[in-house]
Amino acid sequence: MKKNDFHINRIKYNNEWGRDEKFLFSSEEEINNKLGELNISQVLKPVKFNDIVLNDFDSTCLCYILEMLDSLPLRPDHAFDIIWKPLDSYAGLLKDEYKNKNGSEYKEAEVKLINKAIGESEYSRINFDSFMSKITSCITLTTCKFIAKRMYEHYGNISYDKKRTPANTFKSRLDKCVDGCFFDDFYEKFFSTLDDNVKPSADIYRQSGLFIQKFIKGEIVKIKDKKYEIKDVNSFFSLIICTQYRNERAHGLVSPPFRRSKAKLKTYATPYFLMIYAYYLLIFLLWSRNENLFLEEDVIVSIEESIRAFRNVFKGDR
Repeated sequence: MKKNDFHINRIKYNNEWGRDEKFLFSSEEEINNKLGELNISQVLKPVKFNDIVLNDFDSTCLCYILEMLDSLPLRPDHAFDIIWKPLDSYAGLLKDEYKNKNGSEYKEAEVKLINKAIGESEYSRINFDSFMSKITSCITLTTCKFIAKRMYEHYGNISYDKKRTPANTFKSRLDKCVDGCFFDDFYEKFFSTLDDNVKPSADIYRQSGLFIQKFIKGEIVKIKDKKYEIKDVNSFFSLIICTQYRNERAHGLVSPPFRRSKAKLKTYATPYFLMIYAYYLLIFLLWSRNENLFLEEDVIVSIEESIRAFRNVFKGDR
């Protein structure tokens, strides 16, 4: 569909909103058709809650999960926004617990507290490690190109006079995940030969994205004879990909993704990936605090079915 046709359709959708029938945009039709081809209705298979009385916070988290589920399958971006809220709230509780126990404020990345909480329960930790291995192995090229593009954009905006800028904050987060001068070396490898007024080509983003993909999947990569590897992939997902994606959406820096002329099936890959990651991060955090919430076999089945569906829907985005 041409760009002008999308503009006309957006106006039509607005002007006819509230009538009995809604029409789908082309990317929405694509995801629906793909699910139909695979004989599934959703990408995510939610974990079953046991029939027990929930405490107030667990009950609140379940309400957020229900809101998230009702955003699917067409709006995984909204689903991610929704499920990140209880994670933020839970991180706040963990920081309060840390302060009460240690008498000082917690000043490191919140994801470290979440990792620590999950790790305190053996059954939760073992299954979470298995989940992280599975989801890391299926990260799409589209998501890796998203990170490569943001690294290019932020690198040119780093300020050595001011500490609190989006680019400086991004660099600070990246430095927590990767040793050495990875940011500088990555930029030099893929983008340093470009003139100031020339944007990277699609091929450059593809090559830099493939490099990031290998990096995330655990390969030790080399730049100028220097070896780099991610310290903790969970921190990389949380601090770099999720935080960047959430901040852009929260501040209105990007257009909603699915009702644009360039939107395709692969446009769904990143929000679905982040939604699935954030959902299970919350599930494991809840489970680590209350082992009666879920049966282990239900958690395992949920992960296996969700990862399988994600792979099948986005298998062309490798």
